[in-house]
Amino acid sequence: MVDVTLHLGDCLDFMRTLPDKSVDAVITDPPYGMGKDFNGNKSDEEQNALWLMQSAFPQIARLLMIGGMAFVFSSTRLVDKVIEFGKLAGLTYQRMMWMYKPNDCTFPWRGWLLTSEAIHVFSRGKPAKWNKDIYGHDCYLFNHTTGELPKGDVHPSVKPLVVIKDIVRKSGDIILDPFMGSGTTGVACVQTGRNFLGAEIDPTYFAIAEKRIKEAQEQLALEGI
Repeated sequence: MVDVTLHLGDCLDFMRTLPDKSVDAVITDPPYGMGKDFNGNKSDEEQNALWLMQSAFPQIARLLMIGGMAFVFSSTRLVDKVIEFGKLAGLTYQRMMWMYKPNDCTFPWRGWLLTSEAIHVFSRGKPAKWNKDIYGHDCYLFNHTTGELPKGDVHPSVKPLVVIKDIVRKSGDIILDPFMGSGTTGVACVQTGRNFLGAEIDPTYFAIAEKRIKEAQEQLALEGI
């Protein structure tokens, strides 16, 4: 039975309640200033988002088991910052993968179409799952027309389930997503039999995530899994 724990509220508060070395992997897409800060203000949004990311990395490092992995998405222009924050927290930077998006499934950010995103791969110490399956991918390419993204206005930077499921399958049994958004990592965990812990501060996106994860659980129950 898959165990799912969801938290509506600040991810830093949530992570502080979790014991050391309690998760196998962190798979997350932090908010890098998507139009507002976390008080609803439009000024200094990116500075606030980067502060949150810098504050989250020490907790991520603390929660990872020795040999655990962290997969952190970022825009291409913030690559150096994410690597810096991870290293300052004591994580080992392993490599960068890429996710490429065709023009019909890019997400506009202030008028720009983001056609690629970086996936940073960190570990706590020597990776327990150091193998060609994790490091064999240089990039992911997904297609909006094949149903790899959920329908409707789910989230401005929703990730394709096919990509997240592939990462989840290689990442252990207990997965944390402190920036859960619309819950794609949680859905991937349910569908692949992993335990999931997720936090989201926005009530609207939390409700979407809760609904999507519940539907995934109900589908498994119908299939008798």
